[in-house]
Amino acid sequence: MNHPDPNKHQKISFAKSVLRVTGYLALLVNPLAAVAFLVISEALGILEELVWTNNYFTIVLHGVNHVKH
Repeated sequence: MNHPDPNKHQKISFAKSVLRVTGYLALLVNPLAAVAFLVISEALGILEELVWTNNYFTIVLHGVNHVKH
């Protein structure tokens, strides 16, 4: 059984938090941009829960050149 990679999980979590804060601040000046930031942060939240040590998420986080074959 594969176990979640805590480093990948943490990176996604931090990115999600930055997007959320940016989205809430953007509500003050551009509601449409705010919605975009918040929707993307929710998508990252889903990805965050799915981070397993397999090639798909390695590609997502590090690019194709870093996949172990």
